[in-house]
This record gives sequence, structure tokens and C-alpha cells, in this order.
Amino acid sequence: MQTATAKTILVVDDEQPIRDLLRRLLTERGYHVLEAADGVEAISLFEGHRDPIHLVITDMTMPRMSGQECARILWQKNPLTRILYMSGATDPITVAEDLCKPFVSFVWKPFEFDVFIKAVRTLLELPAEPA
Repeated sequence: MQTATAKTILVVDDEQPIRDLLRRLLTERGYHVLEAADGVEAISLFEGHRDPIHLVITDMTMPRMSGQECARILWQKNPLTRILYMSGATDPITVAEDLCKPFVSFVWKPFEFDVFIKAVRTLLELPAEPA
């Protein structure tokens, strides 16, 4: 059971070692972490989770569904869903339109942990409604 102050983050990446690393990094900082191996699994978790999911961190390139496709489906379910894209291969130009949204950011893999955590905190600290 998460505490009232814990934020729930859904980590979506097809590589288990990356999910393990991010889960550890985020739980050490007090976040409640859910994991999905691809976009299809992420959508199912998002729909079935009874408490709010405050942030979705997704790799861009995965089997079955890209992170961008997943994000767009999640925005149909909740337009205020915060998304942190991460990639080591995708050109940010491919998500340029998404990066113009108020609740979206991008980090390059491999990333410095402090840069990653700063991106997470920045997205989570945004007001509930875009300006």
C-alpha cells in the first residue's frame, strides 16, 4: 500500500536490467514503481491500476508498440498524463510535437542519474493543469 504522499511512476522498457535499475533508483527516493515490458502491457496496467499513475517513463523503441504510440493512447485516457521519454537511438525530432505538450520531457540514454531524477521531479512538480 502506498502512502498518501508517494507518487506512482510507471516504467516502460523492454530491457529488464533497465527496469530494475530505474525501479531501484526511484524507490530509493520514495516513489512507488510499476513496471511494464512494452506499451501494450503499460496500457493494461494504466487502465487497471485503481490509484492515479503520476508519471509514465517510457523507452521510445520497444517491440509491439513504441513509447510514443503508448503515450498517445494514454493521453486519450487522460490528457494530463505526464510522460518522460528516454532513448539512446531515437532522434528527439520524432517526438518534437509531443515535446511541445506541457507534461512531456525527454532524456538521452545513457543518462546521468541526477539529470534523470531532475527530469522526474520537474514533471511531477508541474501544476495539475497546464498554464
